[in-house]
Parts: sequence; C-alpha cells; structure tokens
Amino acid sequence: MFVRRVKNLNSNTKTSIPTIEELGYELTSHGLRHPQRAAISKKTIQIIKNRLGLLECKIPFKNSKIYPGCPIFHTKNAFESKKLVLIATGVNSGPGLWEPSSVAKYGFENGSIILLLEKLISNGYDFILLNPNENSIDQNGVSVTSHSYNRNNKTIIESNSPESHFDYVWLNAIIKKSKADNIVFITSEYCGFGVLDLLNNHYDDFCSRVCGAVFLESSHTTFGLTPESLAWLKLCSVNLKRSSRADDTSKFDSSLGCMSYPINIAQSESNATDHDVETKGFRHVGVILSSEIVKFVESSFEKGLVGQEVLMETAEEILLELEISNLSINEPVYENNPEWSWET
Repeated sequence: MFVRRVKNLNSNTKTSIPTIEELGYELTSHGLRHPQRAAISKKTIQIIKNRLGLLECKIPFKNSKIYPGCPIFHTKNAFESKKLVLIATGVNSGPGLWEPSSVAKYGFENGSIILLLEKLISNGYDFILLNPNENSIDQNGVSVTSHSYNRNNKTIIESNSPESHFDYVWLNAIIKKSKADNIVFITSEYCGFGVLDLLNNHYDDFCSRVCGAVFLESSHTTFGLTPESLAWLKLCSVNLKRSSRADDTSKFDSSLGCMSYPINIAQSESNATDHDVETKGFRHVGVILSSEIVKFVESSFEKGLVGQEVLMETAEEILLELEISNLSINEPVYENNPEWSWET
C-alpha cells in the first residue's frame, strides 16, 4: 500500500521566500530596478565588444576617477573611415538596446540593436554607437540612465543630458577626430531632437559632412528650425514607422519636416518564425525594420552631400510656400518630396 509522506509541520526547519533586496533588486517609482547595471545591459555590452569587436571609449575623453565618463562604442576604423554611421537609441535605453523591457519579456532579438549592427558590419560600414541616455554615474562607478536616479549619483561632465552628449560627440569626436566626409544618423524616438540640435546649431559643419538621417518613429518637431535647416531635413532625412494597414502610403509629415514611410509589419515579417509571430507586437521597430534602415543608409551614401546652392533654393521655396499659405515657420506644409523614392 502506498503511503503519502507528509512533511512534519512541527519541524524546526524553516523555509522563507527571499526578499526583493536579497535578490539584488529594489522597488522604485519607476518600477523594479537592479541597483547595479542591469544584466541585460551587461550582456549587450559583452556581445558588442566580444562578438562584434567594438571598442569602448568614454566621454569626455579626459575623464578620470574624479570626473567619470559615459561609455560609447565604435568599430575599429570608425575614426579613419570616410563613411560613418552614428547611432542613438531611444530615451532611457542603454547602449546597444532599443528597448530593455522587450528584451526582458520577449527575448534578446526583440529589443537589442545587435541585428542592425551585424547588418551594418556585413555591408562594410563603420559606426559609432552613442550613449545619450546615461548621464550620471552611480556609487559603483557605473553610468546609469534617469531610471536609476539617485541623489548620490555624479553627473557626467559634458554629457549631463542627451543634447549635451550629442553636442560633445559632434565637436570632439567628429569634428576633431573623425576623417569621415559622409555621415548618416540613425536615431530612435526622442533622440531625433539631438540631430536637429546639431543641424540648427552647427549648420555649416553639419551640412558639409552629413548626407542623411533616418529617424525611427521619431518624436522630434520642426519648432525653431531655420529655413535652411528645414531644407536639409526635407531633402536628406526620412522617418520610418511600422504600420498594420496595407493601404498606408508614404507622405510628407509637416510636424517632422520629412517624408514618413510606413512599413507594413506583415510584409516585413513574411519570413517570421512562430516565436516572431507571437511576439511581433512587442518587437522594437528598429528590429522589424533593420533591413529598411540599411537600405536608407546605402541610398544616402550613394546620393552624397547636398550642395549649398540646392539647399538655399529649397529654403527659398519653403519661405515662399509659407508666405503663400500664411503659416508660421514652425508649422510648415510641404508637398511630397520628389527627391526620395522608397520601395519597401
């Protein structure tokens, strides 16, 4: 006869569930956080350094223990290459991550930038992976985003905000160190503002070296841009966004100042696995549209820099359109840009 053994409830042996703190986490106003750099970020950095062979440097370049720096990553020949891609992911994401929560919930391939980096490398492009969202150093000497804010954190000098990070990298890494004369930006969401700040504040240097910018579901606006900056934006940049509508067509987005191309998710994922189908709603647009992003990079390099005469002519056309439509410079309305033809 089978006898079920029942644990003696009067035993002196005690069992307990580990606390959040014992597991190495803390509950903050932003949710459940790890006081050290998240394991996801650590794994991402390991991959981009070990598997992809990227090199790490910290800004400001003269950083020390007293003035800690923010890590950025680049290919071996990034500062020597004539063609260069500059990449910045969305707000509150560490380097190499489009979206940390997507990685944690639905797999590494659904939220990291690794797939795009591998495609850029396979096409022979050098790049610098910016890190505009880690603007302070925690007590362990690790750079962190605003989600890990603590009053004891040390602000990173000259990289204390996404905007200052863009500005420092442009002035000190690109202008002073890079030999690139053709540059393409890839940015996600809020980081589009960083490109526009450079365009407006360093117009001459920017237009003499940057031939394109691809925004991914960008949240930037044209507020405060000069007609010349609006002209460059119109001629040299696009916004890519995912769409579930088969009849969704490309059109000029007046709020972004550039053409916006909807990429049909079903078409882009025609070769998706069962796992991809289950998680596609949570995959970052940078993962879904990685092939389209590389296409734009190739097109931008082939097209090259836009000359000042063309930019000035376009700026005059913009001013004329604004006068005719009686709109302010901050609310431009354009026709579809004939310069770009995008096939998805």
